Amino acid sequence: MPALDEWISLQFTPGHRDATIDRLHAAQRLSAPDAADEVQAIIRDCDSKLTRYRSLLDSGAADSATVAQWITETEAHRKTAAARLTAQHHVQLSRHQIAGRVQAAGDIADALQHAERPAKARLYAELGLRLDYHHTQRKVLVGIAPGQHLVGESYVGRSRNPLTRSDVSN
Repeated sequence: MPALDEWISLQFTPGHRDATIDRLHAAQRLSAPDAADEVQAIIRDCDSKLTRYRSLLDSGAADSATVAQWITETEAHRKTAAARLTAQHHVQLSRHQIAGRVQAAGDIADALQHAERPAKARLYAELGLRLDYHHTQRKVLVGIAPGQHLVGESYVGRSRNPLTRSDVSN
């Protein structure tokens, strides 16, 4: 966790703050129409499956417990997609508004160092923190993706320099 907190803090240091704000601002505009189309396709696919599953139940051609499980899983998948679609309709902040929020947040490094676990968990969730462990490299790829748009990522591992910048597409 200390290496993770160090990486997050680094994103908001004076030398990196402007670039981070730029990435946060740009991330709001990334392929929102395409993402909405993709999510709507998932919802249509779920609706189609639900219709087929209910037909199977009505005809008695399949085990009702199995089909009921399929329906439950598909309804959950559809609900998740619908929530993603709703979340995509958020108000975009200006670069100035984002900079104001970063400024109001104060010293991120200090906040992370002194935060209790629940407060850290909320911060990580708000940042859209994503952790992917690569066991062959024995490293964790850490990314910040608020609103599901990747802002930045780096590998965090055990080495002399725990933070190694990877290629990041902004």
